[in-house]
Amino acid sequence: MIRALAFAPDGRLVTSSRDGTARLWDLEHPTDQPLVLPAHQGAIRSLAFTKDGRLVTGGDDGSAKVWHIELNNLIKKAEQIAGRNLTYLEWQQFFGQQPYRRTFPDLPDGTGVAEARQAQSSARSAAVTPPAAGSR
Repeated sequence: MIRALAFAPDGRLVTSSRDGTARLWDLEHPTDQPLVLPAHQGAIRSLAFTKDGRLVTGGDDGSAKVWHIELNNLIKKAEQIAGRNLTYLEWQQFFGQQPYRRTFPDLPDGTGVAEARQAQSSARSAAVTPPAAGSR
Protein backbone atom coordinates (compact mmCIF):
# COMPACT_ATOMS: atom_id res chain seq x y z
CA MET A 1 0.00 0.00 0.00
CA ILE A 2 1.40 3.38 -1.02
CA ARG A 3 1.66 5.76 1.95
CA ALA A 4 3.16 8.79 0.19
CA LEU A 5 4.50 9.86 -3.16
CA ALA A 6 6.54 12.70 -4.60
CA PHE A 7 8.08 13.71 -7.89
CA ALA A 8 11.84 14.14 -8.07
CA PRO A 9 13.21 17.28 -9.75
CA ASP A 10 14.26 15.09 -12.71
CA GLY A 11 10.71 13.75 -13.17
CA ARG A 12 11.09 10.36 -11.50
CA LEU A 13 8.39 9.27 -9.06
CA VAL A 14 9.11 8.07 -5.53
CA THR A 15 6.57 6.07 -3.53
CA SER A 16 6.71 4.88 0.06
CA SER A 17 4.95 2.01 1.77
CA ARG A 18 4.27 0.20 5.01
CA ASP A 19 7.14 -2.24 4.44
CA GLY A 20 9.70 0.50 5.12
CA THR A 21 10.87 0.84 1.53
CA ALA A 22 10.88 3.75 -0.86
CA ARG A 23 10.64 2.94 -4.55
CA LEU A 24 12.08 5.17 -7.25
CA TRP A 25 10.24 4.82 -10.57
CA ASP A 26 11.57 6.00 -13.94
CA LEU A 27 8.45 7.28 -15.68
CA GLU A 28 10.23 7.37 -19.05
CA HIS A 29 10.57 3.55 -18.76
CA PRO A 30 7.39 2.55 -16.89
CA THR A 31 7.87 -1.20 -17.41
CA ASP A 32 11.30 -1.16 -15.69
CA GLN A 33 11.51 -2.33 -12.10
CA PRO A 34 11.91 0.51 -9.57
CA LEU A 35 15.02 1.13 -7.53
CA VAL A 36 14.11 -0.09 -4.02
CA LEU A 37 15.59 1.78 -1.07
CA PRO A 38 15.31 -0.18 2.21
CA ALA A 39 14.79 2.94 4.24
CA HIS A 40 13.12 2.25 7.58
CA GLN A 41 12.05 -0.33 10.16
CA GLY A 42 8.35 0.26 9.64
CA ALA A 43 6.16 2.38 7.42
CA ILE A 44 7.48 5.47 5.69
CA ARG A 45 5.03 8.25 6.54
CA SER A 46 6.53 11.09 4.59
CA LEU A 47 8.99 11.90 1.86
CA ALA A 48 10.14 15.06 0.15
CA PHE A 49 12.93 16.37 -2.04
CA THR A 50 15.49 18.99 -1.18
CA LYS A 51 16.28 21.76 -3.65
CA ASP A 52 19.43 19.90 -4.73
CA GLY A 53 17.49 16.69 -5.49
CA ARG A 54 18.17 14.58 -2.40
CA LEU A 55 15.29 12.46 -1.09
CA VAL A 56 14.34 12.75 2.58
CA THR A 57 12.20 10.02 4.17
CA GLY A 58 10.56 9.91 7.59
CA GLY A 59 9.36 6.67 9.12
CA ASP A 60 7.46 5.09 11.99
CA ASP A 61 10.83 4.06 13.43
CA GLY A 62 11.33 7.70 14.45
CA SER A 63 14.15 8.35 12.02
CA ALA A 64 14.63 10.60 9.03
CA LYS A 65 17.03 9.59 6.27
CA VAL A 66 18.60 11.50 3.41
CA TRP A 67 19.23 9.72 0.09
CA HIS A 68 21.46 10.83 -2.77
CA ILE A 69 19.49 9.34 -5.66
CA GLU A 70 21.44 10.85 -8.55
CA LEU A 71 22.73 7.94 -10.69
CA ASN A 72 26.44 8.76 -10.43
CA ASN A 73 26.17 8.96 -6.63
CA LEU A 74 24.43 5.57 -6.56
CA ILE A 75 27.13 4.02 -8.75
CA LYS A 76 29.88 5.39 -6.48
CA LYS A 77 28.08 4.00 -3.42
CA ALA A 78 27.66 0.59 -5.07
CA GLU A 79 31.38 0.56 -5.93
CA GLN A 80 32.30 1.34 -2.31
CA ILE A 81 30.05 -1.40 -1.00
CA ALA A 82 30.92 -4.09 -3.56
CA GLY A 83 34.63 -3.31 -3.79
CA ARG A 84 34.85 -5.43 -6.95
CA ASN A 85 33.43 -5.97 -10.41
CA LEU A 86 31.01 -8.75 -11.28
CA THR A 87 32.53 -12.18 -11.78
CA TYR A 88 32.07 -13.77 -15.19
CA LEU A 89 29.37 -16.09 -13.82
CA GLU A 90 27.50 -13.16 -12.26
CA TRP A 91 27.75 -11.27 -15.55
CA GLN A 92 26.28 -14.22 -17.46
CA GLN A 93 23.48 -14.57 -14.90
CA PHE A 94 22.36 -10.96 -15.27
CA PHE A 95 23.45 -10.01 -18.79
CA GLY A 96 23.47 -13.31 -20.69
CA GLN A 97 25.62 -13.27 -23.78
CA GLN A 98 26.35 -9.54 -23.78
CA PRO A 99 30.11 -8.95 -23.86
CA TYR A 100 31.57 -8.51 -20.38
CA ARG A 101 32.49 -5.00 -19.35
CA ARG A 102 33.67 -3.68 -16.05
CA THR A 103 30.84 -2.43 -13.88
CA PHE A 104 33.33 -0.17 -12.12
CA PRO A 105 36.09 0.92 -14.55
CA ASP A 106 38.63 1.67 -11.81
CA LEU A 107 38.47 -1.86 -10.35
CA PRO A 108 40.00 -4.99 -11.93
CA ASP A 109 37.95 -7.53 -13.88
CA GLY A 110 35.98 -10.02 -11.80
CA THR A 111 36.96 -13.64 -11.21
CA GLY A 112 36.92 -15.82 -14.31
CA VAL A 113 36.81 -12.97 -16.83
CA ALA A 114 40.33 -13.47 -18.22
CA GLU A 115 39.67 -17.20 -18.72
CA ALA A 116 36.31 -16.51 -20.39
CA ARG A 117 37.85 -13.94 -22.74
CA GLN A 118 40.59 -16.41 -23.68
CA ALA A 119 37.99 -19.11 -24.39
CA GLN A 120 35.89 -16.70 -26.47
CA SER A 121 38.94 -15.60 -28.43
CA SER A 122 39.88 -19.23 -29.12
CA ALA A 123 36.33 -20.02 -30.22
CA ARG A 124 36.29 -17.05 -32.61
CA SER A 125 39.66 -18.06 -34.06
CA ALA A 126 38.43 -21.61 -34.64
CA ALA A 127 35.25 -20.32 -36.32
CA VAL A 128 37.14 -18.18 -38.86
CA THR A 129 40.01 -20.57 -39.58
CA PRO A 130 39.45 -22.11 -43.02
CA PRO A 131 39.77 -25.90 -43.26
CA ALA A 132 43.18 -27.21 -44.29
CA ALA A 133 43.62 -28.13 -47.94
CA GLY A 134 42.50 -31.68 -48.65
CA SER A 135 40.62 -32.07 -45.35
CA ARG A 136 37.19 -32.52 -46.94
